[in-house]
Amino acid sequence: SSILEQIRQHPSNGATFLNACKEFHLSNDVLGMLLRDFVLPWIVMNEDAALQILLHQFTALKWILIEHALITTQGQHLVNQYAHVVKELSAEMNPVPSLTKALQAEEQQNILFKSCHDVCTQVKDVLARVWPDANVFIFGSSLTGLCSSQGDIDLCVLIPSNPVRGQETVDLALDMHEHLSLYFPTSNSMVIRNARIPVIKTQIDKYQVDICINNTPALWNSLLIKTFIQHYPPLRQLCLFVRTWATHRSLIKSANVGHSLSSYSFVLLTIYWLQVRGYLPFVDIAYEDSLATSMEKIQYSIDAAFAEALSPSKTLEHQDIAILLLDFFVFYSAEFSYVTEIASLRRRQLLKPKQTPILHLEDPIEIDRNLGSYLNKYSQRTLRMEFIRMCVLSRQELHQDFYDLSANISSLSFVMTIKQQFPPVNPLRPRCPLNLGWIMTGDAVSREQECITTTIVKSPNDFPHTDLSKLSVIGVDCEGSHLGREGKLAIVTIAVGPDVFLFDLLESPDLIAILKPILESDQIVKVFHDCRKDSDALFHQCQIRLKNVFDTQTGHALLYFQRKPASKNDKRYLKGPNDHVIMLDNANNECLGYADLLWHYLSLPPLPIKEVVKESMTSDDEVWLRRPLSNELLQYAANDVVYLSVLYRIMNHAMGDQIEQWKLRSCANVDSCEWTFDNLNASNVRGYIHNITSKQIYFTISPSVVGILSISEPEKGNLPENAKILTLGTCVKLHIKSQVNSSACNVDWVE
Repeated sequence: SSILEQIRQHPSNGATFLNACKEFHLSNDVLGMLLRDFVLPWIVMNEDAALQILLHQFTALKWILIEHALITTQGQHLVNQYAHVVKELSAEMNPVPSLTKALQAEEQQNILFKSCHDVCTQVKDVLARVWPDANVFIFGSSLTGLCSSQGDIDLCVLIPSNPVRGQETVDLALDMHEHLSLYFPTSNSMVIRNARIPVIKTQIDKYQVDICINNTPALWNSLLIKTFIQHYPPLRQLCLFVRTWATHRSLIKSANVGHSLSSYSFVLLTIYWLQVRGYLPFVDIAYEDSLATSMEKIQYSIDAAFAEALSPSKTLEHQDIAILLLDFFVFYSAEFSYVTEIASLRRRQLLKPKQTPILHLEDPIEIDRNLGSYLNKYSQRTLRMEFIRMCVLSRQELHQDFYDLSANISSLSFVMTIKQQFPPVNPLRPRCPLNLGWIMTGDAVSREQECITTTIVKSPNDFPHTDLSKLSVIGVDCEGSHLGREGKLAIVTIAVGPDVFLFDLLESPDLIAILKPILESDQIVKVFHDCRKDSDALFHQCQIRLKNVFDTQTGHALLYFQRKPASKNDKRYLKGPNDHVIMLDNANNECLGYADLLWHYLSLPPLPIKEVVKESMTSDDEVWLRRPLSNELLQYAANDVVYLSVLYRIMNHAMGDQIEQWKLRSCANVDSCEWTFDNLNASNVRGYIHNITSKQIYFTISPSVVGILSISEPEKGNLPENAKILTLGTCVKLHIKSQVNSSACNVDWVE
């Protein structure tokens, strides 16, 4: 211990000493200790020199650091610097079973549309009645063979007599949309006016159809990709997988995913990687922008370009597709130079005129168009870290002896001895689209669903954790009827790792004697999600005063405010009496729901039974008082608590210097059990700030009634000089204006 203390006091010298350990085969425990005791503290203290020395050629420790950064976001600024470690996978390049399995599933799911030409003919016949010279062509994935069974049919209309382009086609698109609606009436029809090239979205027969006008580059692009696939058939399966992976990982631009690449861009990235590797030729197309063109003329030009291109040095046929895919992720994780290089299908080693950290992806037809310009610094970071995630997952699967879930802080099995074998992480596991860095955070728990156990505790013998010194972090939640001081507390649920224990206080009130020392312990961290009603019920019904509590709802509010893009910080606030203000720039994230929290951080979707249970709780406020508890209720209660310790560890590492603030705000939530209330017959009453949204502020004015303050015209800009900021839990004076229902009323803020 004295040696370790000396190392901590002299980081650079200590790093030199520790770096010598790289020559030895170190256990996961030792590597975890080096990360926890040296790397992470040095990151916090900005000891960059010590980090450089320690991590120099220390491959195993770099892998551990990268995984930790992708899980917790702590140290993510170092990921790009040490991403080169994934090149180690290139030396072995063994097939990864989960990639092989995903490839097989993807190949079965994707089919070609058989009715594209029928739809195209119908549209052409209808348009010819108004625009006789209109030609309609299939393009996009419908033409290339990369369409899925749920995909759209893409059509391009060329009208030589009306040579408008780009945004200037919007009026023509509106006219065309109106005409098409007469023959193909549907409620789903619209014109996307603000797109770079306006698009008519409609439905013909059972197909969703997207129609653009005079977009000749789209025809050239589509035929170019189709020709690549025809010449090199394995390319299709690679493109299908990459595009599906990008879709599931929220990397493709959509209504829910902004500042991202298109599916077309991911196809180009796949082709460029194979070109660099020598499997495909670089092809320079002589593009002609003519509205009087035909697909035959375009194909002739593309064939001529392929004939002139240098033949590839390697053969793509008979290659193991899963091994190739792993190389794709290695290439874009560590080999492609995002700062200096342009990904161009025309030639290799095309350099940017000015160095920037954002991907530059050249359109092969409109070569002045950079498809990477849709990315910003957040989505660029997310894109590269998603490539790296695939490398980390592949290494875990190929070298399971290196990987131990008990050392993974995002695992339910953290610091526990569990012998169970878990399936590998699904590489196509959907990810929440928010670009806030939670890349691998839920991968571990997604593997551990089957190890979650639920025990109903009716006697002390049902709870094995009698030695409280061995409990460090537990998740806690309460269920009952009208939870709080005036309701009925029925269940206290505790999660210890993957093991969930439901203490049935309704049938066994004596269990309070077991719960009290646990919940009042200063040594055991209790993790709740919005502990206010839980604290109120435990204090007034069980005489339990919670201690050492961390509230994940409060943790999220702090983290989101700390990390949200500057563009979302609009400096809005509500001005009240006596220079008091309530900030609104974190509205809608002050009290995020638990299901949203699981999706946001762990990318875990809501339970299939969630809506059923919620509906039963709404229609029957005594559902938790009835016995026996249904399997749906047991599953719901377990899900509400089992991931809390994981969220605590993740937030604890990500919080930085906000940890003390997190603890203080969690304590304030616990203290809600001491709130006192006025008689609601009075016109002015005390209220405690309960939730802040963009349109309303909610106050607790009694254990069962909330006051609602509507926000009509908030202030915006810098705060007044003497402003006093009020936060959740602050007591204010309210005037009751009107009753909404038995549990809510409209209020004004008076003091």
